[in-house]
Amino acid sequence: MSAAPSGGRADQRRHPRYPISAAGTVWALTAAVPPIPVKASDISLSGMMLHASAESMGALRAGDELLFGFTDPASKDQFRLRAVLRWKRRGIMLVLGAWAFGVEFTGTPEEDVRRLLDPAAKGSAPLP
Repeated sequence: MSAAPSGGRADQRRHPRYPISAAGTVWALTAAVPPIPVKASDISLSGMMLHASAESMGALRAGDELLFGFTDPASKDQFRLRAVLRWKRRGIMLVLGAWAFGVEFTGTPEEDVRRLLDPAAKGSAPLP
């Protein structure tokens, strides 16, 4: 999973992260918020960092279960990833959205994560 922007250490990560530019939608499974459009900025085998501008992000808490919908870059098929919200911060990268947040994949088959991860890793070096 991506470490939190403030205080996280790269050497504590379980998997290398790679830059990614993917748009999708998140549905909160354990909070009453409407679907939220998101943009992913990095991904690893265990999680990713995303951005959103929806004010409803303020209602989400660490530990909330989430479901993300993305389009497979190769096949253009729609697929979903399950994750748990680990952290969120407001105002980190405003150009990508008012909120930045990190999630850890849970209950998602590795082959589904790799639908986004492999194209990202193929075209770039791991992030520091």
